[in-house]
Formats: sequence, C-alpha cells, structure tokens
Amino acid sequence: MRALTAEGLGKLRFQEYPRVGADVRDRSAFTLIELLVVVAVVAMLSALLLPVFSSLRESSRRAACASRFHQAQLAAMLYVGDWDDTFPIVSHQPGPVSDPERDRTWVQNLIPYGLSLGLWRCPAAPPSSSEPPTAFDPDLTPGDLAYRFHEASKGAHLGYNYLYLSPVLAEGESWIPLPRSLSAVGSPSNVLLFVDSAADRAMPPSSGSWLVLPPCRYSVGRSGAYDTFLLGGRPVFAPLPGWTPLNARSAWFGGAWPWHGRLATTVTLDGSVSARTMADLAKGCEVRPNWGGWVRMGAPYAWDLD
Repeated sequence: MRALTAEGLGKLRFQEYPRVGADVRDRSAFTLIELLVVVAVVAMLSALLLPVFSSLRESSRRAACASRFHQAQLAAMLYVGDWDDTFPIVSHQPGPVSDPERDRTWVQNLIPYGLSLGLWRCPAAPPSSSEPPTAFDPDLTPGDLAYRFHEASKGAHLGYNYLYLSPVLAEGESWIPLPRSLSAVGSPSNVLLFVDSAADRAMPPSSGSWLVLPPCRYSVGRSGAYDTFLLGGRPVFAPLPGWTPLNARSAWFGGAWPWHGRLATTVTLDGSVSARTMADLAKGCEVRPNWGGWVRMGAPYAWDLD
C-alpha cells in the first residue's frame, strides 16, 4: 500500500469539498412541484380572503353613508325648528334658470346647521368632476366661485323628497316654492326625507342629485283619482326624468340610486336610517313612465305624507 503524501491529501480534500457543497445546495433548492403547491395555496387564500376584505370595505362605506344621512336629517330638523315648522325650500330661485350669486339651494341652506361639504358625497360613488370647491381659487372671479359652489350643491348625493315635503309649483312663467309643515305629516317614521341619488343615466353615474322624484303621483280613492302631491294635478318643477319600470333594460329611478350594491341609503323624517332596494322604494306603487301608475290604496308607500 502506497503512503498518502501531503500533496495527495490536499488533492483529496479539494475533490471532496465541492461534492459536499453541491449536495447541500441540492437539498436547499425548491423543486418545481413544491413551487406549484405554494402558488396554489396562495391563490386559494386570496380567493377566500378577497371577498371578506371587499365585504368589510363595503360595510364600512355603508356605515359612513348611514352616519352622513343621520347628520343630514338632524340638520334638516334644526332648519324646520328655526323656520316655523316648515321643511327646507328647494331654492330661493327655483326653476331651470337662477342667479348663483343670489340663489341658495336647500343643500347650501343647511350648511349652517351642520351639513358640511364632507357630507355631500357618498363614499361608494366614484370621483366626479363636479366636486365642491373647498378653498378660494385666485384664478376665478367671485361670480365663478359662486357658480361652481351652487352647481356642486346640486350634485350632492342626498336626494330630497321635495315633491311631497317642499314642492315647487308652476304659476304662469314663475315657480313658486310651497314648503309643507312637519305637522302635516301623518307618520314621520314612514316618510322619506333623503335618498341616495344620481344625477344622470350615465353608466356608471358619478355625480349625485339634490332632488329625487317619487315613482308615482296619483291614486284612486272612493271619490275618484286624486293627486297625492296635494296640488290638484298642476305642473311642478321636475328637473330629472321620472321612473321607468323596474324591469326595464336601462332602469332609471327618478334620481334615486343604489350606490351600495343593490341598496340605497335612506333616512325618514324621524331619523331612521335604512338601506333599501329600488323595489322597496317603489313598494305600494305601480311604476309606469310619466307617473302613469297608481299609488295603491291602503298599501305602504314611503314617499307621501300619509
């Protein structure tokens, strides 16, 4: 047997170390199957958790929307208390044409009672180009700023049930506001005050509408047909298209809009906030274009004063 010299021992070590290192590296690497298993597990967890996160986000939006509707109702009731028990007028200059420097919408009139700019917008609505100005712009004249602020107030996502609470009647070429009294309401807990709203039929809409139209106007009683607006069928200010049948391909709800999935936030005169479907809002009414349907006698109808 040949003796192992120092030179031979060095070569042996040089040959052994790479082999040991290679084995260690081979053991620490992931195989393709292991990587595919990890990817599959991550995908399954994402599929399970994303709906949960989405639901939590929507629940947060609904809670924020309910809070702003409650505050809007409080502001309206403070106004009613200051103005001889009457509901807010639609505006000082109702009608299709007004002077923004002299006119004020009901949205603007409620600002001193706590209806701040942050409450105008539904948190579930996408951004809109008609956001209210929050600071003075030196590049605008005072008249431009008044116009922008006036128009932005009409884009609030708080649709006012004005045709029952504060209608605007046509008298020749003039528009006459006729705010009703709170004492004229039979059951405040059953009458809508504000509804989630949209301004146009663009899909999806973004801007809100300061006014909403009810789905029906007329009913039939023992003495025949009558106007539930209590205006004798006279023309009223209605700046939006009326309701279409609920099963129409491009259904429109008189400005009311379900920003929260299929639900719209609503508040009644007594401050009760609830989320309702469009079918809930139309309950008690046979919806037809141009108020062609009837309010059913004895059926619950959330819009009128009874």
